[in-house]
Amino acid sequence: MEGNRLIAEFLNLEVSEERFPGEGDLYYVPDQHLKGCGDWLQTWEMKYYSSWDWLMTVVEAINDFKDENGSFLYQVIIKPTRVKIHIRNYSAVTYSHKNTVIKKNSKKIVTTCRHGRRCMREMVYMAVLKLIRIHNKLNKVETLKEKQ
Repeated sequence: MEGNRLIAEFLNLEVSEERFPGEGDLYYVPDQHLKGCGDWLQTWEMKYYSSWDWLMTVVEAINDFKDENGSFLYQVIIKPTRVKIHIRNYSAVTYSHKNTVIKKNSKKIVTTCRHGRRCMREMVYMAVLKLIRIHNKLNKVETLKEKQ
């Protein structure tokens, strides 16, 4: 699953040097997800999409993410009908009913849903993935600027 791979990389989960052709990388998932001891899992075994316990560890990591000056970069706000992720110094990506709109001079990702608990988890998951993609693009741009 591409989403689980993006999350694993964002969380800097350790990648095994052992490879399984056609099955993808193995990532070490800490015990906070597995309620016991950590284990090596492939992306399809991870439960970020289906488990609040797994997904909330990502939300916590996003809220704790700091820049080189120690300033918080992101803030996740979960409400009954929408999720907002405020991004310092960046424009917004709005996620609503599978449409993505980029708005200049705004600083948040918004996902909306009106279909109960299951949809709320999906809405948080989609907002998290949008943020990680933006985060990765910003880091790629910064890396390219540093090389010039």
